[in-house]
Amino acid sequence: MAKRPSLSNVMDKGAERANAPQPAPALLDELAPKGQRKPGKRRLGWVQLNMYVLEELRTKAKVKALQSERDLSEIVTELLEKWVDS
Repeated sequence: MAKRPSLSNVMDKGAERANAPQPAPALLDELAPKGQRKPGKRRLGWVQLNMYVLEELRTKAKVKALQSERDLSEIVTELLEKWVDS
């Protein structure tokens, strides 16, 4: 059976990933050679986070994200960073 990593080790690696420079979304198209798909977020160090929110809130957030031409993931990440840093 494989040994489970310690919590502090996992937290350290998470901090390293959080501090790693991420390419701007506009630059993602430039990372893929012509005729190939651009790299997905998972390849760029992002992880999936599942959560429950009210349906009406999700709908409003998606509409606002589309209007501002932003990804909902970017908005949630920005809000979580502000909350964690406070």
